[in-house]
Amino acid sequence: MRRARGFTLVELMIVIAIIGVLAAIAVPQFMKYRTKAYNAAAKHDLRVIQTAVEMFYDEWGEYPHAWPPKTGKFDLIDRWAHRMPVQSSKNVWVSVIPAPWGKPYYAIGTKHQQGDTIWLIADSRTGTITKKPGTPGKPLGRLDVPFPK
Repeated sequence: MRRARGFTLVELMIVIAIIGVLAAIAVPQFMKYRTKAYNAAAKHDLRVIQTAVEMFYDEWGEYPHAWPPKTGKFDLIDRWAHRMPVQSSKNVWVSVIPAPWGKPYYAIGTKHQQGDTIWLIADSRTGTITKKPGTPGKPLGRLDVPFPK
């Protein structure tokens, strides 16, 4: 009598259980790495926008604004309607708030819509980058970037 070749039902169930355990371990790690990548894109854009703002100041002698928060391709604009086109990464929200009455400093904030960190330069005089927690799935909000004092 010949024996049939193949796997038994128990063997197949054990393999499926092992694959399930490995997937349960791998998926959360993958999500952490994606969030880190989103946050890194927002931090990079913070420095790029800071450079663009300084170039705008060199050209026009006044710091621009980007309010409400913008994403993608947008213009930095000052009160005299001078414009400079800039581009942020996909889904990275940017806000630039100049100090009042032509004072020579500003605040910048960036956040990737899917990231969990808001990156700030709250005072351009120091240039210090700080971070604060954000909500994944939510764009940069009105109160997320402090008004420069």
